[in-house]
Amino acid sequence: MNKILIQTPKKLFELRKSGSQWSLEKPEKIKAEHIGNDLVWILKGLEFSSIVTPPLPANLSGLDSPLFTIRLFKQNEIAALKVGNLFEPEQEYLVEVGNQQYRVKNKFLDTIPLNLDKFKLK
Repeated sequence: MNKILIQTPKKLFELRKSGSQWSLEKPEKIKAEHIGNDLVWILKGLEFSSIVTPPLPANLSGLDSPLFTIRLFKQNEIAALKVGNLFEPEQEYLVEVGNQQYRVKNKFLDTIPLNLDKFKLK
């Protein structure tokens, strides 16, 4: 993996890897080596609680305007994960990968940086 895009409703964050070093390229250039590696580990360790069948309509799932979308690239896009609504009682997000919806515990997704300050902390 050499590029990660995180799209929120307000910002696009682009991380690129050169050699073993990650850097944030957009919206501004910052060394982000730990965040790039952290994101890879978070996504590798992602566990879903259940498969949502039948899938919820986009307006109920929050996937019509996702909280954020993560796209992973090698040379081309290899995976995309859309994060919709948080279901408060269960503390689970509705997530879509491909055409399948899953419920994922918030502890996995709440650590993903979604604002520029989170990239600057590391």
